[in-house]
Amino acid sequence: MKISTRGRYGTRALVELAVNGEKNPLSLTKIAKNTGISLRYLEQIMRKLKKNNIVKTIQGVKGGYILAKSPDSILLHEIIQTLEGNDYPVECVRDEYKCINKENCSTHKVWVEMHECIDTIMKKYSLKDLM
Repeated sequence: MKISTRGRYGTRALVELAVNGEKNPLSLTKIAKNTGISLRYLEQIMRKLKKNNIVKTIQGVKGGYILAKSPDSILLHEIIQTLEGNDYPVECVRDEYKCINKENCSTHKVWVEMHECIDTIMKKYSLKDLM
């Protein structure tokens, strides 16, 4: 599994929001400046995070983005799944029916275990842990 810049930058932006506090909105410009993420790329990332109820916007002069939930309830797994989609080491782990050789495959068990280990680790850490 490879985490793209979308997943890494999205996580970094969310940590920035978490550190800033639940009641203090941050503008995209401020987040971009503090994290070193380009504003245009950050807009795409935040749009996806908002659509999936991880962040919300506050309108007005002192508006911006805040977390939609507390940092301890937003797991790394949710962030990566939102930004990257479901990522499996091989296609047959996602859909075992696509594997015509499952009964005789000597590696299937390894790919399943790898996926489960990655999921376990990502479900172990919340934004609060990353702050």
